[in-house]
Amino acid sequence: MSIISEVNVRPIRPREGLVAIVSVVIETELGQFIVNSIGLHTKLKGGYRITYPNKKSSGSEIQLFNPLSKELQEAIEQRIFDEYEELLAKDA
Repeated sequence: MSIISEVNVRPIRPREGLVAIVSVVIETELGQFIVNSIGLHTKLKGGYRITYPNKKSSGSEIQLFNPLSKELQEAIEQRIFDEYEELLAKDA
């Protein structure tokens, strides 16, 4: 079972929908790992979406991280969205 133990949201000046850069720490039975450079974007019709880090090589993009299970994907998204909303509420 994976647990998202830390979420660090760093708001940025909005640019083409990108509003924050996020890192998450995920704990597994084998230990912890961190995923940096997750992009938090606003959707045109409201809400948010995230993009995972990738590397451009020879004109194509290589995904550096991508959850394989829908449950982990949704858990990461929800924690990021909640943390960002909480941050916005504090600044209001």
